Order: sequence, then C-alpha cells, then structure tokens
Amino acid sequence: MKSQTLDVSESVLFCAILTVHVTGVVTNSLNVRVFLRQGVSSDSTTVSMFALAVSNLLGSLLIIPKALCFYVDKYVQIENYAEDSCNTWSELTLAYPHIMFSRITCWIIVYISVERALSVLIPLRVKLFITSKTASFVMLTIYVFYICFHVPFGANVRIVLAQEPAINGTVTAISQETALGKVFLKINSLLGNTILTTTAMIIIAVTTVVMLRRLRSLGKWRNAQPSSVMVFSLESAMPAVHVSPYVSMSRKDKEVIKMVSTITGVYLVCLSGSHVPGMCICFIPEMYLNGVNSALFHLAYSLKYLFDGINSSVNFFFYFRLSRKYRDTFCKLFSSSKWTTDR
Repeated sequence: MKSQTLDVSESVLFCAILTVHVTGVVTNSLNVRVFLRQGVSSDSTTVSMFALAVSNLLGSLLIIPKALCFYVDKYVQIENYAEDSCNTWSELTLAYPHIMFSRITCWIIVYISVERALSVLIPLRVKLFITSKTASFVMLTIYVFYICFHVPFGANVRIVLAQEPAINGTVTAISQETALGKVFLKINSLLGNTILTTTAMIIIAVTTVVMLRRLRSLGKWRNAQPSSVMVFSLESAMPAVHVSPYVSMSRKDKEVIKMVSTITGVYLVCLSGSHVPGMCICFIPEMYLNGVNSALFHLAYSLKYLFDGINSSVNFFFYFRLSRKYRDTFCKLFSSSKWTTDR
C-alpha cells in the first residue's frame, strides 16, 4: 500500500512538472518572439528580459524529455533494459544542463533587480552607465561564466552500460563520478547552489525592498506637493517652472518597476523551494545519483524542477498584465483584430 501511494505521488509530481514546463516552453517562445519584434537592443530592460526568456525556454525544453523518462522507466517494459536507465541517462544530459540554465536565470534576475533599483534611486544618472551595450555584456558574461562553471563536473561523469547476471543479463545504465567529479559536485553544490544562490536571494530581496520603499516615499512626497514648484532663474527675472524628475517618471518606467517587482517576488518564492537540493547535498552524506541517499536526491531535485517550471511559465502573464508595451506588441503580432490596451 505504501509503495502504491508512493508511485501515485511520483506520477502526479512528474505530471505537474511536465505541465508547467510545457507551459514554460510555450510562454517563453511567445516572450522571445515579442522581444525580437520590439528590438532586443532597443533598451537595457529588453536585452535582459530577452536573455531571461531564452534561459527559461532552454531550461524548460530540457526538462520535458527528462519528465517523460520517468514514465518510460515506470510503465514501458523494454526487453533486456533495466528500470531507471532512461532516468540515469537524462540526469547528466538533460537535468544537469537545466540546473545550469536555472542559475543563469537567477543572476539575470539579480541584474534586472539591481538595474531597476538604481533607476529609482538615481534616475537621472542611471542611463549614463546602464545602456543596452552594458546589459548585453553582462548577459553574455553570466552565460559564459555558468557554462564554464558546469563543464568540469560534466566532463568527470561517465554513463556505463553494465550487465546484471542476477536478472538474466539485463543491461542497466550506471552513472559513475570520478574522484575528481565528486570534488566538483561538492564545489558546485557549495558554491553554485549554496553561496552564490543565497547571495543572489539576498541581493534580489534587498533591491526589491529598497525599490518599493523608495517608490512609496516618493508617492507620499508627490501627494504632499503641488504638481510643479515655482523657482526663479538666476539669469532672468522671469519665474521658471521646475518639475521634479520623480514627479515626471514616465508611465513606461512605472510599468517596468511594477512588473520587475512582481517577477522578482514570485522568483524569490520559487527560488526558496529550488534552493533545497544544494543545501541537502552539502550536509547529507552520500546524496548522489547512485548513492545511499539516491531516493532523497531524486525527490529534492524533482521539487526543484517543479519550482523552476512554475517560475518559468508565469512571466508571460505578468508581462501581458503589467506592461502596456508588451501587450501592444503581442496584439500586433498575434491578433488580426484591434485590441484595446488602455484599460
């Protein structure tokens, strides 16, 4: 009875993983198309949002066959082929690259959060040093760093096909880490999953709180002041009208800030859940793919894939709801009729 309940629970979990990642592929494909239509290099925000959509799209694409492998191993009988072999192959070839893209996503959101916080704190100066070229350089750096960071472990893991005489010579796939591979796994878990991810969570949380508090204080200031303040120019006796840069914050900036705040808030919740596997690997012994605690390894990472998929799939709905520019572009691309976006 316990085994049957576990099987049903796993099937439901992987059905949810498959659903959110299929949704993620569809929504992020739409995001990529919309940002291409807007012009990727039109401004720094579009550059970073495009890089985020690409990372989410690739991450979701990799997990779909990984989730299907669960059902292949569970319900498809292949002669002379052991159970869990498909899952073993998919861990290294699909799940591990997905983890890489999830970390790329994490630091892209860090950049977006910092950029938006600076746009609120120093709105007149931020555009002098944060440009589309700056954003492109940072995005490229994040991608290159994490690809190089994950290659050493992947290069030190082998998938070995072995026969098991106890079950009529059935061939099974076994993942074997070299001694150096186990060292790289610990480094990846400690540095990538724990230190860098925790640092990213702190930065995202702090910048989001700072941005929201600043906007709230500016809102109170605007409510207490007239729409313009009369000052006298030193070069003329005529009065001049000085409008605070905060008062004249554009509607586009307000929409972007609201959108970024929502995205980062949801991402923090999802990241908290997907942060668990790295912590477990650091503190629980033999938590490897084929270690003593392999069942816990699979459970922890399955939950991570679920949280990653939720985060990947929902951004489209926030963009569409909160960004008038995104809605207008989307409607021009995919609707033959005229949509009213002034709601």
